[in-house]
Amino acid sequence: MEAWFKRRIIAALRKLTFSWPPRNEVKKEAKVAPSTYVCNGCGVCVYDGKAKDSQSKVEALEVNLGKKVIAGKVYVDHIDPILSIDKGFTNWDDYINSMFCSADNLQVLCHICNKEKTQDENKKRRKN
Repeated sequence: MEAWFKRRIIAALRKLTFSWPPRNEVKKEAKVAPSTYVCNGCGVCVYDGKAKDSQSKVEALEVNLGKKVIAGKVYVDHIDPILSIDKGFTNWDDYINSMFCSADNLQVLCHICNKEKTQDENKKRRKN
């Protein structure tokens, strides 16, 4: 299969995961205020809203929650990576089953934690 076609299939599958019920369950459990979620990695609260004055919204949330709040994007991350660190891509069935997993393999991460986890996984994958 050509690489460009494989990338398009993966992109389409990723788009479908946004409506996957376990993904929404995990976000709902991490929600502490409207558009605000607790990062499972560092514990910081992340405001993922669209307020015009997000800085004042963040400050108000910090007062209400009594915790540090940052503005940014939250990610629903697979605890066990979709692509095996040891084997990489094996077949489409394994890939799809890993992507559409249960809620116990998903976590909410802030941008920084998600980036660090992804970089670490990619580094380990390159070694193998």
